[in-house]
Amino acid sequence: MAWDMYENSRQCRFKLRSEYQNWIHEILNTEWNGLLWTGSLVTFMFNHIPGSFNRKCEVMEDEIDRVYRTLVPQVERFPTSPAGSKRLPILLTFPDTRQQPHCGGYWDAVINDGLHYHGIIAIPTESRLKVGLKFHFGIRGSGTFALGTR
Repeated sequence: MAWDMYENSRQCRFKLRSEYQNWIHEILNTEWNGLLWTGSLVTFMFNHIPGSFNRKCEVMEDEIDRVYRTLVPQVERFPTSPAGSKRLPILLTFPDTRQQPHCGGYWDAVINDGLHYHGIIAIPTESRLKVGLKFHFGIRGSGTFALGTR
């Protein structure tokens, strides 16, 4: 019984992942909503957040939401208008945890038990944002940008 539930859940996750992949592929490789889009892969890593796994996820998701809310007015002047709502940035993020390294390597992330978020941001090529995301967020050098708690 438990194996069947696990297998059904696994199949559902793979189907969902495939649907998200197809949707992002369509956005980035065709004219979607009458616009051309550009995408960036993002990783949200955080300073130490005390508490349970669920509490860490809550804090991280709140911070990711805050980052998105600060990005929206930089991309679209009238985000609540019918036309503006079609030009909003698209942000999809998913939690990820550290994996045991293969070949006897070291853990590369131990803060928050390795919990972090990966995602993609898609932005219309014709937007108010005149610089790339890396420059917009002030990321220098390696591309690392750590978010802290307030």
